[in-house]
Amino acid sequence: MPTIAEIRQIEQGLPENLKLAVWLMAGAGLRVGEAMAVSAKCVRGETLRVWQQMSLAPDPETGRYVTHLAPLKHRAEGDYRDIPIPKFLREKVKEHIAQHGTLSTPEAEEMLFRTKINTLMSVDNFRHHWDKAVGALKLAYTPHDLRHYFASTALHGGVALNEVSAWLGHKSIKTTVDIYGHLTQEASARMRRVMQEALSASPVATLPKAA
Repeated sequence: MPTIAEIRQIEQGLPENLKLAVWLMAGAGLRVGEAMAVSAKCVRGETLRVWQQMSLAPDPETGRYVTHLAPLKHRAEGDYRDIPIPKFLREKVKEHIAQHGTLSTPEAEEMLFRTKINTLMSVDNFRHHWDKAVGALKLAYTPHDLRHYFASTALHGGVALNEVSAWLGHKSIKTTVDIYGHLTQEASARMRRVMQEALSASPVATLPKAA
């Protein structure tokens, strides 16, 4: 899993219009396809609402695979998930829009990421730039490792496993437990400490004696 210092190095190696994607994955746990599909409308106050991902599908006329928006993984059309986001990430989104604007097409509105020819940014296109950035740094991380950073940081910070699972968009909490369950082992020590303090605490007040 990358350190925050390595994440910043990777960000610096990406084109200016793609730097925000790093923070959407590391700070909100998005999959790379979900990050590419974020629009300005996804940011709702202190919450990021995601309901689509960038995918590939064959064009019915040409048979060639083209980039298009699809429902979230393991979810039906219209399903979404809300993720709490810090001020840091909200400000990054504002800065990105101020510098690069958004893209609206017949298929989508106010998309944050686009190609040089004003088309939807595909996962493969982003991966091309990502691979160049990590290669120059002699690192071997994938964009998915930023998602691991998000989950691991949250769990180490004491956030409940079921909440992290929901924000990651896992189909089942079992998936989250299988991947990250080892990170919650210190929860046992926290529980012992909390109960020890509660059960061994000295009374702060005594009942008044009866007259």
